[in-house]
Amino acid sequence: LPEPAARKPRAGRFGSRFGDTVHRALAMVLRDPALEVERAVRRASRHTGLAEHLDEAAADVVRALGALRAERITGPVGPTLQVEYPVAGAGEAGLLLSGYIDLVSTTIDHVHVIDFKTDAPPEGGVEDAYPSYAAQVRGYGRLLTATRIAGERRLRMGLLFTGDGLIRWL
Repeated sequence: LPEPAARKPRAGRFGSRFGDTVHRALAMVLRDPALEVERAVRRASRHTGLAEHLDEAAADVVRALGALRAERITGPVGPTLQVEYPVAGAGEAGLLLSGYIDLVSTTIDHVHVIDFKTDAPPEGGVEDAYPSYAAQVRGYGRLLTATRIAGERRLRMGLLFTGDGLIRWL
């Protein structure tokens, strides 16, 4: 079997290991809502090598889960909720684009595309503070639209900053 692709680097507030740990722990808890956040963070940190800031990572996961609950985007993972959702398709000038959407949630009326961010939350507009992140999420939305996964449902794209637990909708 081929080796899995390397994970993208994550800057985050406490470095890339912190960001990867928060992402992994969030995915674990969304897959298994009975899993305690602290246990998920410990498991994730064994994979990422994160040895410090574990309490901050757990707090980030708790804030992110609260933001998702406030939007009624809840687990477990299944037909209407996916984490690390693979997407691929043609971009501008026919360039092949591929990636993984951190979270895709569907309802009768909406498709939510959410990217988790452990960077410092923006003070102003998210598109001004993090234009590449906004472009990335918009690109994911275009791929879902092009592949007709969204269908007639309204697409909602957002960046969930785990540092403050707020989703910035684009």
